[in-house]
Amino acid sequence: MAASGFVSGLGLEGSAVVAVYGAGGKSMIIAGLAQELVAAQNKVILTTTTKIYCPDDMPVITCRNLHEATVKTEKVLKSHPMVALGTSVLPDGKLEGIDSDWVGQLKQSGLAPYILVEADGAAGLPVKGFAAHEPVIPAAATVIVPVLGLDALTLPLRQNAVHRPKLLAVQAQAADNEPLNAGHLINSLKHMIALGQMQAPAASIVPVLNKVETVSDMSVINVIVQGMQVLPNVDRLLFTSAQEKEPVRFIFHRSRHAFLPRVSCVILAAGSSRRMGKDKLALRINNWTVLEHTVNNVLSADMGEVILVTQPDSWAASLFPPEKVKLVFNQEYLKGQASSLTAGLEAVSETSQAVIFALGDQPFVPPSVFSALLENYRCTLKPAVYPVFKKQRGNPVLFDRMLFPMLKKLLGDEGGRQILMNLPEDRTCPVEVSSAEILADIDTEEDYKKYINNS
Repeated sequence: MAASGFVSGLGLEGSAVVAVYGAGGKSMIIAGLAQELVAAQNKVILTTTTKIYCPDDMPVITCRNLHEATVKTEKVLKSHPMVALGTSVLPDGKLEGIDSDWVGQLKQSGLAPYILVEADGAAGLPVKGFAAHEPVIPAAATVIVPVLGLDALTLPLRQNAVHRPKLLAVQAQAADNEPLNAGHLINSLKHMIALGQMQAPAASIVPVLNKVETVSDMSVINVIVQGMQVLPNVDRLLFTSAQEKEPVRFIFHRSRHAFLPRVSCVILAAGSSRRMGKDKLALRINNWTVLEHTVNNVLSADMGEVILVTQPDSWAASLFPPEKVKLVFNQEYLKGQASSLTAGLEAVSETSQAVIFALGDQPFVPPSVFSALLENYRCTLKPAVYPVFKKQRGNPVLFDRMLFPMLKKLLGDEGGRQILMNLPEDRTCPVEVSSAEILADIDTEEDYKKYINNS
């Protein structure tokens, strides 16, 4: 699984013309996106239809003639992965932008698979009102990215706090000097999306709300997401911290006509059954094996994807349809549960916001438990969510993407328990359930007989 970066968050594949506009971190987002693309061995043209600070970490080409610009760009890209293109360097050191029509010609030239365009300015402020002449989005754009800074929340509508406060007041439907709230940001973002659609109607739209680290109350995130549900042409929302190594903090996908964080389920089923002395997952309870009971219960819940981690050449390889269950063989299963956890995590979709880890030897954890974890996570966005029966913590456990790096560092038979124990209480969400099955697994012959007698 790749890092939770801009490339996967924006859904970029193959090639794209990405136009970024708005306020609250555009330049940092473009820079981060460019770095990711170059790291993946892509050629990139960075340009603007307005003006930007002249980059100092790449060659800069200035031409007022498209043909000359194309020739120079092609030459420079032979020895450099990325180039900045403008028409001139202004007296203040900024790079003057190109005509938006150039972008379509550059795309057709095939000089670089990715062209990144900064399509307006915001004076370094977190949110802006749009003048009649902006943004200037190329018609050739394939992805448009309206950006807002979440640090605009509670700011007053006045000069030096926001860019063009009078225009913003109209577009966000706010009163003069009124502190900005989530509703105002929703209105502003809808206005930005409408502007983008007019100029690049064929482009996909991925709104980005940056500086999520400035939001202490996660309910604000859900308020904004709920307010954006009426946008039929938007299939995902990104909440980012552009300055972080893994900048995409939340991805909300449109599912069943609503924006929801996508959650994967990884079923750990590569253990050696040492205490049982035989493969416990192949034992039968009624008409199904232990593993089939577990997998079918997971499939009955609303998961974004289901991943089954097994030993190499497992008998379970042909047991489940590949369109429903993604099979992962853990070549290092003898190293303990942490190796299976890591193998499963590596297979998780780049766009998943969280993962539920389920144990293959818990065949009777009902779908309602998985659904309860999903519901509570989507309401609270807490990094860790786990079930509790009569004050006892059990499995399965949900972990948000912010904890993925910690999970990958686990070794041996370490599981997520160590991470849960070290998380502050306000970062976890215990969920009371009525199913004692969350506390029991099949480790011994006695455990198995108990399940048979109770089934």
